[in-house]
Amino acid sequence: MQILHALAGIALLLALAWAVSEDRQGVRWRVVVSGLALTILLAGLLLAVPWLTEAVFSLNAGLVALERATQAGTTFVFGFLAGGPAPYTETNPPPPSSSPSAPCLWYWS
Repeated sequence: MQILHALAGIALLLALAWAVSEDRQGVRWRVVVSGLALTILLAGLLLAVPWLTEAVFSLNAGLVALERATQAGTTFVFGFLAGGPAPYTETNPPPPSSSPSAPCLWYWS
């Protein structure tokens, strides 16, 4: 059932791309089918070859480390604006409300 769902999604995406195309007669179906075949081949390789899967996961781990380093550097440079601790404490915070104008109204009451 999942394969049919995936095939229906691919067919729908191709039909949508063809429908919004400016030059429908100029679509080279051989290129489209070759691209789909290459995509399916790469997906199969990533699922079937263990060392290739591990290589992708190690790239992912490297990107996660880069993301954490970027967040740490951004917090160092921009402080609390980038998610770091606030340099002050609020002594009289506004009451929580669902109204967008409520933060302005608590001051006048």
